[in-house]
Amino acid sequence: RLFDFMKNNLSSQTSDMKLPSVVCLSAGTAHLPQFITPHNGLPLWESTASAAYLLQHGNYPIPEKYVYAETTSYDTISNAFYTRTSFTDIAGWRKLLVVTNEFHIERSK
Repeated sequence: RLFDFMKNNLSSQTSDMKLPSVVCLSAGTAHLPQFITPHNGLPLWESTASAAYLLQHGNYPIPEKYVYAETTSYDTISNAFYTRTSFTDIAGWRKLLVVTNEFHIERSK
């Protein structure tokens, strides 16, 4: 689990240690209305909410330089496309771990 990795490595982190990057995906779904935040009337994308959770985790916050948010996609195929074109191809990432739920796992393969 990501938080177990972070717990075991953040406390003993050295300047030359490379932690994994995390890309939080999705602007939302095309099947439901976009959630609008009551305090400013702007959309709350799933990916930015997930990224905020990781950054502000009570016990094991992930440093900001390792957290990315993809805010363009509205379906699983777009998650893959925009992650590749906006992050993995640019950064040269070749080893990926996909974390998803049972509902999305078949489409994620």
